[in-house]
Amino acid sequence: MNTKLVKVLLAGAVVAFGSSLQVMANSTPLLPGTSVTPLVLATNSVSPTVASDMVPFSALTISGNVYAYILSGFTDNPWASAGGLTFVYEVTNSSASPDSVSGFSVNGWTGFNTDVADYNIGGIQPYSAQRSPSGTILFNFMELPTGSGQVAPGTSSWQLVIYSDATSWTNVTVGVRDGSGVTISTLGPAVPDGGTTALLLGLGLLGMGLIRRSKKS
Repeated sequence: MNTKLVKVLLAGAVVAFGSSLQVMANSTPLLPGTSVTPLVLATNSVSPTVASDMVPFSALTISGNVYAYILSGFTDNPWASAGGLTFVYEVTNSSASPDSVSGFSVNGWTGFNTDVADYNIGGIQPYSAQRSPSGTILFNFMELPTGSGQVAPGTSSWQLVIYSDATSWTNVTVGVRDGSGVTISTLGPAVPDGGTTALLLGLGLLGMGLIRRSKKS
């Protein structure tokens, strides 16, 4: 267990990232079809953890755990003042794995504003992050000397930070890959219902009215 991070956090707990220097997100958001080098995060910001999760993964060549945390009011998030949540992920690769992890992806970002950063808790720093037009954000781990290396057996990634304007969460599909890979489900952004709930409620009330009229007839 990495002593630099408490792996399982209770809802409502508080997470603090690092030292004394606060840095903001990249100058432009991570837009669909673009790629950036995640900004290295060093901040004394303290934010409540509103949800957390730990999910194991296992494939033929890699196995380990994915940790997910959702922070509310994280000051480095440019959308925090409007209720935007910050999603933090970490990937650990089991010492029994015969292969290294080369990428980690999170689905479900269609329709949301996003930006990315990472935080050094020891382990491997991602080389880049890209957002596909279909709403997937992928963190890539590149071999030396291009990047800092892949997540080798017995090691973990840095914390992978996604700032967003999402105001709620649900379970989404995430992927851990080493060339092929495996998909699991953990915490991610929830798509607003766009008034669907209100529409269904209205239809329900309309139906009750029709039933009453039928009884009177």
